[in-house]
Amino acid sequence: MWAARVSMLALLGAFACDVSQAQARDRGDKAYTIACSLAAHLDIPACGELPSGKACGNERQKKSLKSNDPATLTFVNRSKDTLKLYWLDFDGYRKLYNTLKPGDQLDQPTFYRHNWIVLASNGACLGVFSPPPKSIAFY
Repeated sequence: MWAARVSMLALLGAFACDVSQAQARDRGDKAYTIACSLAAHLDIPACGELPSGKACGNERQKKSLKSNDPATLTFVNRSKDTLKLYWLDFDGYRKLYNTLKPGDQLDQPTFYRHNWIVLASNGACLGVFSPPPKSIAFY
């Protein structure tokens, strides 16, 4: 079995997804593969502009699919907002798993092909996220 690890981050009113180092963004590195802003921010696009943000809505189509491949999503809330983390079950319904206060970090065990939705405190969807596929090698 393969284990995937992804880090997600909310920073300065922003939300991001990282495939490696959680602190790299603070140094100006481009470690996050997804970064979006909850509020207007000059160098971070708005959450709704990214594919993960555009995936908000019609959650039943984003339902989690069965998988035996474990993964971990690391959520880091760097915003000033409290965020809610929901797993989208196999029917596409939200199941509240955690609330992330500003400054919180959470390593969430999950599975490949499972979808997670992150909401701002006002209920606005910030994005639908899932772990990346396992590593693939071609010879």
